[in-house]
Amino acid sequence: MSTPLSAAPLQAIDASRIDPDALNILQRLHEQGHTAYLVGGCVRDLLVGRTPRDFDVATSATPGQVRALFSQSRGFGGRRFLVVQVQLAGGKVIEVGPFQARPAVDAAGMDAAVIKDEELAEHPHEAGTPEQDARSRDFTVNALFYDVAGGRVIDHVDGLADLRANRLRTIGDPAARLRENPGMMVRGVRLATRLGMDIEEGTWAVMASAGDALTRGSRGRLLSESLRGVSAGTGARFVRMLSRLGWLPVLLPPVARFLAEGPEREQRFLAHLEAMDRYISTGQRLNELVLACAMLLPITAPAGGLPSPDAMAAVLGELVQGAPELGALPRHGQMLTATLHQVVASPESVPAGNPLLPDARRLAALVTEVSRGQ
Repeated sequence: MSTPLSAAPLQAIDASRIDPDALNILQRLHEQGHTAYLVGGCVRDLLVGRTPRDFDVATSATPGQVRALFSQSRGFGGRRFLVVQVQLAGGKVIEVGPFQARPAVDAAGMDAAVIKDEELAEHPHEAGTPEQDARSRDFTVNALFYDVAGGRVIDHVDGLADLRANRLRTIGDPAARLRENPGMMVRGVRLATRLGMDIEEGTWAVMASAGDALTRGSRGRLLSESLRGVSAGTGARFVRMLSRLGWLPVLLPPVARFLAEGPEREQRFLAHLEAMDRYISTGQRLNELVLACAMLLPITAPAGGLPSPDAMAAVLGELVQGAPELGALPRHGQMLTATLHQVVASPESVPAGNPLLPDARRLAALVTEVSRGQ
């Protein structure tokens, strides 16, 4: 298990800390006679005094009804989930999802695509009740609703008790839930390391024995979930836990290979991740391409310095093997690394119109942060 922390005192939710756009969405749904609550990580974070990264809404309204109510919106999802993304000023998006009747499984196929209006009504969806929706979610602390109109937290799964105890616990039977949805296991490690939570004993025991389930999951989703774990500002802690569970050869094969070369390589890689954590913790957000290239720098240039573009492409190819939806990453990483060399050698020589210039500058800043820590 992860190291237990002291119990976390919960706070009353102050409406002034709720995104005004989320409040407006809830009000419009209520005016149309629909049940609608804040749900998930935003409720969890508000209760422990964190600032939510985003706000999600769960409702009794169908996706078609939500889409009709908000003109600047679109259906989004696939085989595992369905939401309506309400698009707001400044590129902000609030996701409004219907109450689900049953848990999602890690089904193969695209699950992150825009759904056309004419397809939205025909999209498979089994409506559920608020309690069914809560029980369909992954971990108890992510299944809390907040009823803004009534000023109350609705808890169907004992999530408040787990939140007070700083405990991450699967909803339902952990063996059944985690084996049928391997991405949930990786997400659990990501949440535990990012939030500083202890993984409940039964959940941890299944994770430690169910690594084989990862080989049956969607490779693209598992890799994206792993990269999110590295991007949270607690990447070193995340990779240490993956290593402890024995999951690195499946999730991040180049990392597993590099760490197996000896304690010196392992120490260097983890120090590199700690430097990445410091950089990310300053508020920097890295997209998937920059994140993958940044993580792989010590592997692609084991003797130090910058990797060659071809070396980066080769290791990225190993990383994305089995994930055809990420097949362009090696080529894009090759081009980004070439631009990185230009930025480091002669910044003024890089054409301002080069679309990779902003990402290359972020990568160069990260290289500088890593060199400071050496």
